[in-house]
Amino acid sequence: TDVAAHRFAPSLLAVTQLSATEFSATWKTPLAKASATPIEPRFPASCEVTSASPWIQEGTGELKQIRLACPTGLMGETVSVSGLGQNQSSALLRITLADDIFHQAVFTATEPDFLVPEEGSAGTVALDYTWLGAEHIWAGPDHLLFVMGLLLLVGWNRRLIYTVSAFTLGHSVTLAMVTLGLFDFPVSLVEFMIALSIYVLAVELACGSAGALWR
Repeated sequence: TDVAAHRFAPSLLAVTQLSATEFSATWKTPLAKASATPIEPRFPASCEVTSASPWIQEGTGELKQIRLACPTGLMGETVSVSGLGQNQSSALLRITLADDIFHQAVFTATEPDFLVPEEGSAGTVALDYTWLGAEHIWAGPDHLLFVMGLLLLVGWNRRLIYTVSAFTLGHSVTLAMVTLGLFDFPVSLVEFMIALSIYVLAVELACGSAGALWR
């Protein structure tokens, strides 16, 4: 029987302002797609793509560098990502503007657009990242099996809230770290560890309190 985990990392669009009208963008997206529809960044109509590098494979994804000329800048303009709904995916956005103005956002199938404001909201970004982690868990059958096992292990009490909250927070952090390129990972090892964690949890449940491995 073949078993595969769902794709781990969302796409990433990182935009940096170089001058009053020039911007560079790095677009990174997973090699594996759920459909033939590509996942692509969409820039404001006022911006012109002046150059784009060939695709470069990096770990489990591929990336390219894009140069943009935006005569009116990006503030008040809309940046978006297409193809998220067809691929059941999401994308992270990082925008670094002049005067130390920095924005982060999460693109989803229902919210594929981001209107660049003059000031960002850290609270909104933290909420978006947490929601991204929760959505990723809900969309993955491997994660649902693990959470179901945790439910059977800890029972319906306060420990369940702490356990599931810690799992969601940890998943949100690792999702962001991998997507932002803070570390890379071998896919085969990650899928093995996911399956192993579910197996160990199943053994723990089967042993009960008398022969538990970790209690």
